[in-house]
Amino acid sequence: MKKLIYLSLLFSLIFLTCNESVVQEPLPAGSLLLDSKPEGASIYIQGTFENQTPSTIKNMAPGNYDVRIEVEPGVDSSFVTEVKYVLNNSKTIDFENKMGKCLFQSTPSGAEIFLDGINSNKKTPALLTYLMTGMHSYKLQLNGDIVQDNFFISPGELKNIDCDFNSLNSEGSIFISSSPEGAQIWIAYQNSGKVTPDIVTNLIPGQYPITLKLNEYRDTSFTAIVMAGLQTMEYISLTPALSVTAYGPVRLFESSGTSTGQPSGLDLSSGNAYSLSGADRDKIDIYYSTDGTGGTPYLLQSSDLFPGLIRQTYFIVGGGYNIIDGVASPAFPFGGWSNNMDDREDNYVFLYDEDGHYSKLIITNYGGGTVGDPSWVEVKWIYNNTASDTRF
Repeated sequence: MKKLIYLSLLFSLIFLTCNESVVQEPLPAGSLLLDSKPEGASIYIQGTFENQTPSTIKNMAPGNYDVRIEVEPGVDSSFVTEVKYVLNNSKTIDFENKMGKCLFQSTPSGAEIFLDGINSNKKTPALLTYLMTGMHSYKLQLNGDIVQDNFFISPGELKNIDCDFNSLNSEGSIFISSSPEGAQIWIAYQNSGKVTPDIVTNLIPGQYPITLKLNEYRDTSFTAIVMAGLQTMEYISLTPALSVTAYGPVRLFESSGTSTGQPSGLDLSSGNAYSLSGADRDKIDIYYSTDGTGGTPYLLQSSDLFPGLIRQTYFIVGGGYNIIDGVASPAFPFGGWSNNMDDREDNYVFLYDEDGHYSKLIITNYGGGTVGDPSWVEVKWIYNNTASDTRF
């Protein structure tokens, strides 16, 4: 019996010993190498300061860590990184190429520098570093005089801003940009020799008439105000030059009872009249219809109303009879456009054709209407060569 008890105790001891032997050992620690450009940035891990870059943080348990690298107060980079066991993990933050710098100078020196509304606690000359990419505002202040403006920083850019406080009471400048670029800058009716975008400097404070000139665009004139010691900024969108062709008078005959030598159709873009059955019938935009539309005969109407033709043209009656009065067309499709006009309409009529071009047409004469003498109308019109341009 004693021997049985002894063996039982021995087996229990062996069982307990085996259970203790399967307890899992902790994974080996890893390390994290942190560096930055420039070096010397503060390293914070899980919110706690550790060291300055470059530095290797050792004996880190595997897992994810919140890391913040601060190159100077307010300029930092935060991220989550994973530390794996045994491995040497690394991360480098490049502040220099992701941000820009700005050198502020002034004559005389010693001007206080404010950036984005905050006092930098620096005075000119001074280099402000680690500026985020994008638009910034600055103010230089010296003995009560203030110069302020905006500037744009690109990644890795060194911007240079130099202010002459001695000229505050005498001169200013104008920065002029246009869309598209490349327009001649005329100031006070004289060619400055500059093209957009550029700066016109050494201007006495006051109002200046400016004109921008660019081929294939209308001259654009405006007035710029120059203030002492400041730069006026002007951004101008140029308007394409008006390109139109005048046609007529062209005679159109009614569509019934006429010969091939008495054309009824009209191509607005070329100014040619064509027979409804001729080889060029597919070019026809409008035609003079005997039967008309909706029970009303003798109409000038869209060619797609004639069998076999497909080009659509729309009509809207204008408010005058002088087609060179400079009045622009209403924009299609707003304002009551239709597919025809009366052959005795006195006012000019705006047309919008299949190709998106506008015309301004007026009936100048009419006749016929007797046996052997078919009805006819004569029309004149202005064709705008630029699609979607309503100007005339």
